[in-house]
Amino acid sequence: MPLLPPINSAAVQVLQQSRIAPIAVDRNAPPENNLISAANGVKTDEVAETTDYWDIGKVTPTQMKVKLFEAVGEAFGLDEDNFSSFGAYASAIQAVMEQIKQDDPMAFIIFDEIEKDLGLDELGISLEEAVQAMVEPGGTASAKLDAALKEQADEINGEMEEGEDEIIDSVRVDSNGIYSLHG
Repeated sequence: MPLLPPINSAAVQVLQQSRIAPIAVDRNAPPENNLISAANGVKTDEVAETTDYWDIGKVTPTQMKVKLFEAVGEAFGLDEDNFSSFGAYASAIQAVMEQIKQDDPMAFIIFDEIEKDLGLDELGISLEEAVQAMVEPGGTASAKLDAALKEQADEINGEMEEGEDEIIDSVRVDSNGIYSLHG
């Protein structure tokens, strides 16, 4: 006959304690009634949501700009790793563009193709403006590029959030804590 441990054994108590719900901030409770807020001297209405700020799944204009600058260099056969600084890399791209303009009377067609391949035409930015933004990071071309990339990033992130809502709405948790998709 198997020997069963008593119900109040230490192992059972530890397992039961692990099922305690985590402490959460009740935003509607006054600060003196909320343990976390009271301990930190923070009012619950001052606690800001941080999920969007820390979400690594979001696209940022800076990320987009870095990828765009890499793609511009690649379009001219240049790799940033081969240069001592970003300024030297940008100047080399500008020099290659100037050389193409001098050598080929149809350079504008080449540049137009590169703009389409990189999606600059969708941003409303010319290839020359993108290169100028690289050469002069604080200039007007850079500000124009930043604004266009911010607008595109906001659009992309909005579409991602809509997709997240669809996924979250279709996730179900059963009584065992196992997640599954329904939809």
